[in-house]
Amino acid sequence: MLANMRSLPLWIMFSGFFFINCGANMVIPFFGIYLTKYMHLSPAQAGMVLTVTVGTPRAMALFGGSVADRFGIRRSMLCGLGILIFSALGYAFSQSLWAFVLNAFITGVGYSLFTPAGKAAVAAMTAEESRVLAFSLRNMAVNIGAAAGPVVGMLITVEALRTTFLLTSFVYFAFLLLVWLFLRIERGGRDSPSASVSFAVIKNLVRVFNDKRLLVFSVLIIAFYIMLAQFSLVLPLFAADRFAAQSEIGMLFTGNALLMIAAQYPPLAVFSRYFTAAHIAVIGVILTAAGIGSAAFAGQFAYLVSVTLVIFTIGQSLIMPSIDTVVADLAPDGLAASYQGFAGLAAAVGGILGNTIGGALYGWAKNHEWISHVWGLYFAAGLFCCLLYAVLQRTVNRREERGSG
Repeated sequence: MLANMRSLPLWIMFSGFFFINCGANMVIPFFGIYLTKYMHLSPAQAGMVLTVTVGTPRAMALFGGSVADRFGIRRSMLCGLGILIFSALGYAFSQSLWAFVLNAFITGVGYSLFTPAGKAAVAAMTAEESRVLAFSLRNMAVNIGAAAGPVVGMLITVEALRTTFLLTSFVYFAFLLLVWLFLRIERGGRDSPSASVSFAVIKNLVRVFNDKRLLVFSVLIIAFYIMLAQFSLVLPLFAADRFAAQSEIGMLFTGNALLMIAAQYPPLAVFSRYFTAAHIAVIGVILTAAGIGSAAFAGQFAYLVSVTLVIFTIGQSLIMPSIDTVVADLAPDGLAASYQGFAGLAAAVGGILGNTIGGALYGWAKNHEWISHVWGLYFAAGLFCCLLYAVLQRTVNRREERGSG
């Protein structure tokens, strides 16, 4: 039975997303310093550990989602949380490069099992008309955790980061107990392999890649994560090059997190009355692209915080829950986690393209003194992706109409 928005299991999920992200962000901002200064790894070795940490869950998201559909959403979440507990304890007692790399990989496996299943659980516990708001609250919990984690981490000195890992493992264990005690996903009658899906994992993957509607929507997912890469990589470089604002760059990320918390729910509550989740996603991409493009008019760093940051974050607050909602709505029964895993894979593609092409384009513009004009290209890229999505979606709709006729 679908739960309403006031149900205890749903709010346990929201609190769990908060604690998971709070626990992770207690460590992430200080991890590189810990590895280089206290574990005596080189910057390149620390980069390797961080790359494995970030890359593994993205690369394995589709596989993790398929496992959840095959063996049960609840089982996948419990397994993922158990692995995260083990890896956090492993980090606390690691002393060598390869021990950290191994734990980074194990952590990625844990997240790849937990994250798609967690999103599928939210979708399973909410009615379709409430889904966009449910995912909005989920993202709000994630952002509050991301904002609170570094504050808690600062209370623990970097040299005592081992204590933070132990605290993180306790947080994961507490959430595991809550999932085990209270969460019951009723998908097809019961949370079991036979009820989840009758296909093997490999057949799930084939079916996901054969869904033309999902493939078309992935254009918007990729477009957003390309824009997000410009916000995370290119905008700070521009702030440092143009305004010598190295010490103030943190304001962009702090402001983004705080505004995401404040603006996550109200705009969606309004937009969802008049637009479908897919249309809201298009609006979100346009706004994030416009936010990045607005940097062309920056005359001082304060402009980036007051204009670029605000426009970008409003778009981000619209598109992130809309992506989860559209993917959940597209997923047939028994493939919800696989579809969320595919969305994670599309996000990884967007991130890779955004960081490589976007960074290279900025470097070229800087060398050719064209830096003030390159922002228009980023904006045009966002608009092009929206237009491409509209054309492809219209083509798919026509083919489906002909097939049904």
